[in-house]
Order: sequence, then structure tokens, then C-alpha cells
Amino acid sequence: MKNTKKIYKLEKIINRLPLTKDLFIKKYGEKALKQTQYFIKRNDAIEFSKKIFIDLDSWKKEDFEINFTFDNGKLDGIPAIAFSPFITCLNEKCLKICYGTDQKFLSFIKFFYQIENTFFYLKCPDIFIKKFDAFLSYRQPRYFRFFENGDLINLKNIIDFNNLTVDHPETKFLLMTKKINIANEFLSETGGKYAKNLTLRYSNSNVKSCKISLNNPFEIPETEIVEKKTPTGENSTRCPGSKFGCLRCLKCWLSKLNVEFEIHR
Repeated sequence: MKNTKKIYKLEKIINRLPLTKDLFIKKYGEKALKQTQYFIKRNDAIEFSKKIFIDLDSWKKEDFEINFTFDNGKLDGIPAIAFSPFITCLNEKCLKICYGTDQKFLSFIKFFYQIENTFFYLKCPDIFIKKFDAFLSYRQPRYFRFFENGDLINLKNIIDFNNLTVDHPETKFLLMTKKINIANEFLSETGGKYAKNLTLRYSNSNVKSCKISLNNPFEIPETEIVEKKTPTGENSTRCPGSKFGCLRCLKCWLSKLNVEFEIHR
């Protein structure tokens, strides 16, 4: 396989955890970083994710850090956090059309950091939330996005993130999820209530290869993946895309309409 040697070479770095971009550059140089930036193919990534997940189990609690994203071009500098779709969404049929698993969009550094975030929350959720809270208190962003990639893990996950949102009223948060059962269970327990500064959206798909039927008893606003060049649906607005940018649009955060995204592929 074309990328096999690169994968084995990168596995050697994984064994020298924790991995950082600086360590990668120091070991292999800027040129190597660029060469390996988009090396991951879908089938390799699933197996590679499992290996990293096992290796992370040897880490001490103090070794973990939350990795936030600031360089997603579409988000215009709006900070975000991601979990690994190869772990949180492995059994979801939409995984095959997800841009978060596409080698055109997935760098190795982000690939690793998303797995670290996922494992950190699963292994030490309370420490994870404390560090998350400290970040929000220090940065006080006007807007924040949960799950640039990946999705909810369990009921505790959405409860923790909702509580974080309540504690930071200065920030407008966005949480889009396909884990409808988890979100509905949470809303059933709260009587349909959640933080006022949290925009919750249920993620849908109207792409032929990945039709999703939503159970939405609380009438949560939705996002929908649609085929390119299709007309905008009723009670919906279309995402203008990365050329316009989230910070100049903010429909996902502020609009009560459903938001449509054209499929990336």
C-alpha cells in the first residue's frame, strides 16, 4: 500500500508520546510535516485509531491536555473542540460521507489530537472539564463550537457541556449532533430545557447514500447535508461555505432556521 511506510514511520512517533507538532518537526522537519499532512486513508485510520487509543492508556493524568482548534479556515478563528469520528461515530452510516474522515481535510496532527481529546474525556472527564473551564475563563471567546469533528459520547457528555455553557454566559456555543438518542434523553430529563447561550442543532442528511430519519420531539433546529446545486428547502438557509466564513455569517449560532450544508465530496 502506498502509505504503509509513512504509517509505520509515524507509529514510531506515537510510541514517544505525548506527541506535539514541535516534536514532529524537530524529529522529521517542516518538509516531512507537509508531506505527511494528508496521508491518512479511511481504512488505515480506523485501525491506527485503535492503536493510539491503546497506547494512550499508559499515560498519566497529568500528561493529558485538551487540544482546541483555531485554524479551521471556515470558522474564521472561532475556537472549537473535536473528538475523533473514528471512535465516536464508527457505527454511524454517515461516516462514509463525513469530511472529518476525508484525507483531503484531515491532517495527521489533528487526527492524533482528536483521539487524545476523546480518550482524555473518557478516562478523566472531571479533569477534562476543569481544563476546559479554565480555557474558557481565560479566552472568553464570543463564540465557540463543540465538535468540529466527532460527536457526543454519552449522556454525561452533553450534561457536562451544557453545564460548561451555563457557567460561561459571555460565550455563544454551538453543538451539532447526530447522537439524537443521547440528546433526546437529556432533554427528557430537563423538560426540554438547556442553556440559553447554547444553540443545539440535530444533524441530518438528505444525501442519497446516507439518508437519516430524525426523531425530533423537542423540535430542535436542524442542520442537513444536501447534494450540491439543490434548491434550498423550506424554513431553511444555506451555509455560504468557507469562502464567506462562519464569523461573518453565524447562521448556525443565531438563526432559528434549519441550516443546509452542501456535501464536501
